[in-house]
Amino acid sequence: FLGLDAEDGAVGLTLFTLLHLLGASFWGLVVGLGAAGLLLALKRGQPPGIVRHHLWGLGLAFRPLPPPPTVTGERRSPW
Repeated sequence: FLGLDAEDGAVGLTLFTLLHLLGASFWGLVVGLGAAGLLLALKRGQPPGIVRHHLWGLGLAFRPLPPPPTVTGERRSPW
C-alpha cells in the first residue's frame, strides 16, 4: 500500500514516540519530522530491510534475527 514497508512503519512509530515524549512542542515537531525525513531520505530507493542490514554491518546485530533475506538475495521462507 503506497509503497510502504515495515521500516516506514518504524519511522512513523519513532516520529510518534518522539512527538509524544517531547510533548509535541515546536522543537519536538521539528526534531521528530527532521528525524523521520532523514531516515526516509536515506532509505529511498533501497530494498526492504536495508536499514537492518546496515545496522547488522555496523555490528548492531539483532540476535534472534538473521540478516534480512531481501538484502542477501535469499528467499524469505526456508521451505
